[in-house]
Amino acid sequence: MLVVKAEESLTCALENPVISRDPGALICFLDQEFDGQLGLLSEFPLLIGCANPAGSWVILADQLPVSHAAWRPITLLSHARPIRAVGIGLVTTHSDYRGRGLAGQVVNACLDAATGQGAEVAFLFAETRKLYSELGFAMAGRERLISLNKDYEPQKNVREAFEPDATALLPLLEDHPLRARRTPDEFAALLSIPETHVYVWEEANQIRAYCIEGKGRDLRGVIHEWGGDARVLDPLLRTVATLNPRASCVLGPADQEPPLDDESSIEPLAQFKILKPDVFGTADPCSLFGNPETPPTLPIYIWGLDSV
Repeated sequence: MLVVKAEESLTCALENPVISRDPGALICFLDQEFDGQLGLLSEFPLLIGCANPAGSWVILADQLPVSHAAWRPITLLSHARPIRAVGIGLVTTHSDYRGRGLAGQVVNACLDAATGQGAEVAFLFAETRKLYSELGFAMAGRERLISLNKDYEPQKNVREAFEPDATALLPLLEDHPLRARRTPDEFAALLSIPETHVYVWEEANQIRAYCIEGKGRDLRGVIHEWGGDARVLDPLLRTVATLNPRASCVLGPADQEPPLDDESSIEPLAQFKILKPDVFGTADPCSLFGNPETPPTLPIYIWGLDSV
């Protein structure tokens, strides 16, 4: 646990953002900052830890992290072409050090590193804050939120998925025209996140469709990824809603045929910043990716497991 005394916070010199070189201290700091629960590393296996050792930027005080942000490259596939994006997450500053602009420094360090590696767009999933708007982020993109009706007779073709099923699920995701590019290892790591429940529709020993509910402390009760045969997606999702008491809604791209015709609304997708306006002809994320009121000129989507 990180303990910072009030008098020390007034006098210790804060170092400029650096790449974290002490995984143990970093994980301890993040676990304490986010709900005080252990296990954040297992919930972000691609963002922090050994899978992304150069992705975490910290500001240190007395050799301990007091502010943090992490980034990782993500390729977004659109109708037009692949987009080199960067996802930023786990932005936090210890309470004794807030109000000094440290969060802005670590986020900027992530943006600079990502831009240096060719990133064209940055996104983050976080509460709207003045900090992010001052850094050039704006709510943009379009996501459909569908309410689930639980009054449905469960179908026998539905079962929970097991680890060996992962290789059969990735091709179903790859049928989506709007998605993030994943390797098989990345997909397996994401499916291993605690409190992640995967369900499949199986016929003649072949998986026809799948959906995912939950992701650690995030997205509980939300089916945030689905794919496969459109013919069976409706009964799959309705069966999962009946079998899983937590499942209450389905997320998906607003600019794609929805898997259900239930009541829905269009919500913003994330906070975006255009890093290379010359590539897209605009620096305005809303004019490019749209928002709930405006259709996009370049539709994109980031499924729940790709959030960061």
